[in-house]
Amino acid sequence: MKIRNKVISFVFAFVLMLSLAIPVCASNIAVPYYNNMNSFEESFVISESGMATASFACIGYRGITTKITVYTVIQMISGFDWVVVGDAFWIDETTEHYCANEYSIQVNSRGNYKATFIYSVSGSGGEDDVVIREIQLVY
Repeated sequence: MKIRNKVISFVFAFVLMLSLAIPVCASNIAVPYYNNMNSFEESFVISESGMATASFACIGYRGITTKITVYTVIQMISGFDWVVVGDAFWIDETTEHYCANEYSIQVNSRGNYKATFIYSVSGSGGEDDVVIREIQLVY
């Protein structure tokens, strides 16, 4: 009987310790912090007719962000390499704290495609922020 009580007490204490540790662990999730960029988002879709559209928005900080440059490219897989679809390479640059655009190009064949967005954001908040994001899909 004493052994059973000790086992039950141990299990109870163990469960209690685990329940106390879970919130502590959950609060240690890393969230990226950028010096000059507040947020960004992008999308990439290909319509049934083959129109590939890549769009993005990048928001800096008013009074901190001094320059935003965004490189957008649409590529398709050819063999083992990613190749640019036609002239699907664009550069946007602004000295404002906000930059957004949308680009479209007709694709002629089915396959694996991706849109790559490279954000470079400068400002007085510290070193330049450089973020590369990709969206892949099958058409």
